Amino acid sequence: MAISTRRGYVGVQVTLASAAVVYNLLTLVNAVIAAETLWDGSAVCPAAVRELKLQAPSGNTGTIYLGDALLVAGGTGRQSGEIVKAAMRCYGTGDHSNVDLGQIYVTPATGGDKLNVEIMVA
Repeated sequence: MAISTRRGYVGVQVTLASAAVVYNLLTLVNAVIAAETLWDGSAVCPAAVRELKLQAPSGNTGTIYLGDALLVAGGTGRQSGEIVKAAMRCYGTGDHSNVDLGQIYVTPATGGDKLNVEIMVA
């Protein structure tokens, strides 16, 4: 896990440990922040952010499926709205407000694949 921060920006790399598991993006990001900052309860990413970018590193071997709570409710993640393959930057929200990280879920086809997450908070 790695973290990069500057005012209004958070960049993390999350490892999706198990295949076919549905992970909540906000939970993953906050877990990395907690681990990297020796979390005292104050350093968390807000659920609503201005901008979100996702990229799979070139070393990944599988596909990562993205979707919202409704798309992955069955637990498979295969009914996703987007897919990310190695070295793909697939999801960017542009400059919007209220991108709800708590409603975005990721499911890897292969355990151990990583996902780079860039967030503009302010």
